[in-house]
Amino acid sequence: MSLLPQRSRDARNMLLDAALEFGANWRRDVAELAAERLPELDGQERTALVQEITDVRSGIESWVLRRWEEVGGSWSRADAESAETHVRTAYPWVDERNAEHAVSQATYYAWHG
Repeated sequence: MSLLPQRSRDARNMLLDAALEFGANWRRDVAELAAERLPELDGQERTALVQEITDVRSGIESWVLRRWEEVGGSWSRADAESAETHVRTAYPWVDERNAEHAVSQATYYAWHG
C-alpha cells in the first residue's frame, strides 16, 4: 500500500471502526464501507485495505473464539485483557478504542456461537 504511515494508520482505524459497527452497518461489505468513508483512495489501495481489515477482524474473532473454548466459556476480565494485548501486539496500528471494541464484539460472537 502506498499510503504514508500515519495516513495508513488513520485509514485502517477508520475502516476497522466502520467494520465493527452495529446497527445499519452491521456486517456490511467492507468494500462498500471503504468506498463511502475513504473515497480518496485509489482502487488498489482500497482493495488492499479492505482485505487487511477483513483479515484483522477475522483474526481477532478467531483468537477470541479459541480462547473462549480453552476456558470453557468462563471468560474473565483477565481473558479480555489478554485478548486486547494480543490485538495490540499482532496489529500495533489498532487504536485502543478499536481494540476494546473488536475484543468485546468477538467475545459476544463467541458467547452466542
